[in-house]
Amino acid sequence: MDVWISPSGNVAVVAPRGEIDMDRAADMRQAVLDLLQEAHRLIVMDLAKVEFIDSTGLGVIAAAAAKARSSGQHVGVVEARGHTRRVLEITGLGRLCLPPLETSPA
Repeated sequence: MDVWISPSGNVAVVAPRGEIDMDRAADMRQAVLDLLQEAHRLIVMDLAKVEFIDSTGLGVIAAAAAKARSSGQHVGVVEARGHTRRVLEITGLGRLCLPPLETSPA
């Protein structure tokens, strides 16, 4: 999983790859929690390279958004495609989708 932090330090990007399922969601959860503790104003989850997401992965996104809101931070999602985008929309998490970033991790 790639993590990129903006030069100003206000934005952090988490870019998981492959599947976000019960076996792999813990890594994403920990990365996001660490970034929230570092007090970045916006945590962006770049899902461009995510091929599949299950309910565990959705739970990570929902919990991160709730935790961020409670501390005046924000969580957003970019580049969700195919199955991932559809599942986000169906579950109501599509509200977290943001326009694509101008700068993203390599």
